Formats: sequence, structure tokens, C-alpha cells
Amino acid sequence: MPRFIQYTEFGGPDVLQLLTVDKPQAGPGEVVIRVKAAGLNPVDFKIFRGPAAEIYGATLPSGVGNDFSGIIEQVGEGVTTWAVGDEVLGGARNHALTDFIVMPADGILVRKPAGLSFEVAAALTVVGRTA
Repeated sequence: MPRFIQYTEFGGPDVLQLLTVDKPQAGPGEVVIRVKAAGLNPVDFKIFRGPAAEIYGATLPSGVGNDFSGIIEQVGEGVTTWAVGDEVLGGARNHALTDFIVMPADGILVRKPAGLSFEVAAALTVVGRTA
């Protein structure tokens, strides 16, 4: 079963829960990505602690993280920019710590450079935009 990290109350790392969830399916205009690596940033801690939750759209219950890298596993109807097997990196605010992410095909998603490891790629979305 796929795993997903969430919290149901604000606080420190002890509020994070590991859940098993159903494998998601891509709807029209969406892709499903098998997450290979995920990164956490200082803002992610501020969100699940509570102070930045409203600013970043976190409502309870909520997932954790933004930055991830992985492989597209399913493409929804109407998606022509991505194919199964494409290696990507991107951002999915409050959803990155999971085994699978469903996101819009035109969301924050780019091709992972071939020479870049999944671990390094998963650390680039927020810091890359900041730079």
C-alpha cells in the first residue's frame, strides 16, 4: 500500500503520522508520479508547526513537504506533454512526503536532467526558485 505523511494537529515532528492510502489515479489533465525522493525546507517545518500554515494553504488534516522527484507512472486523458516513464522534479505544496503524487500536468513540474540523481533533484524546487 502507498504511504503518505500527514498531521491532524499543529506541532513538532511528533504530530507527523505515517498512513497507508489507496494508490491514486490520474484524472483528465493530471499525472501520477511515483516519488523517488522528497526534500524538506525550513518553511515545511513552519507550516506543520502552525505559524505559516494559513499562508501556504495548509488545513487540517494536511500532508507535508513541497519538493520531490520521481517517475511519471500514469498520464490522464488529454495530457500530451508527459509520458509514462518521464523522470521529473517538481513541487506539490503539502503533498511531497508520499509514495505517489497526483498533480496537474501543467503544474510545477519539469524534466529531471539525466545526470542528476533523484535525491539532488528533490532538493531543487524551492531553492531553485529562490536562487
